[in-house]
Amino acid sequence: MHGNDLGGYNYDLLTVWGDIDNMAASWLYGDYLDDGPGGMTGWWWSDDPQYNTYGITEANYRQGSTSSKSMYDDFEEMPFQPIDNLGQYWYSQFLSQPTAQTLGFVLHTTDLLQPHHVWTTSALNHSGWESWVADYYDSENLNDTALVDQALQNFTPLSPTGTDIRPLLTEGGALAYGNGGIVLSSTDHSDRVQVGQTVIPNAIAMVVHLLNHAAYQVNP
Repeated sequence: MHGNDLGGYNYDLLTVWGDIDNMAASWLYGDYLDDGPGGMTGWWWSDDPQYNTYGITEANYRQGSTSSKSMYDDFEEMPFQPIDNLGQYWYSQFLSQPTAQTLGFVLHTTDLLQPHHVWTTSALNHSGWESWVADYYDSENLNDTALVDQALQNFTPLSPTGTDIRPLLTEGGALAYGNGGIVLSSTDHSDRVQVGQTVIPNAIAMVVHLLNHAAYQVNP
């Protein structure tokens, strides 16, 4: 919808979903993205938007993409901007004025190594998988340095003089999408270990690549 090769979250077009996704869409049915005073309104003009999320936040995430207010008039059909656009916006903010906070916002996008985030579902063992990772992170050695060293080779390093980090983020998303789907349907410990030993080291490796690139921009 936005002209991106890969889209963001859109309930209407989900390929996998569950009870939490359905509940959210039902609760927010017909809800719209706030576009400021005098903009779109709720049922029978029952309220008046105040914060202009469309004109500020959504506008910031138009990174080489397009959108219109009409895309955001019903939650259950909203095509959210892809997460790599969010990461790219905040990286541009970091480049213009380097701070730990803006870089932290960028690093949050490495969360797309979490399989449910690229399969875009809030259900299907989502919270259970994340709790399992927290519980077994140390005992299953999910941050094994040898695996991280290997994972560093799975990414194309960013050009030191380039400023677009979206190719790196896309590589990470593709890796999680291609290797993590089993944890949406299985809670078996061995299945989770197999996926965890793949996506966690690669998430760490992606952070390393981003930190290296950011450090070079500050001190080439």
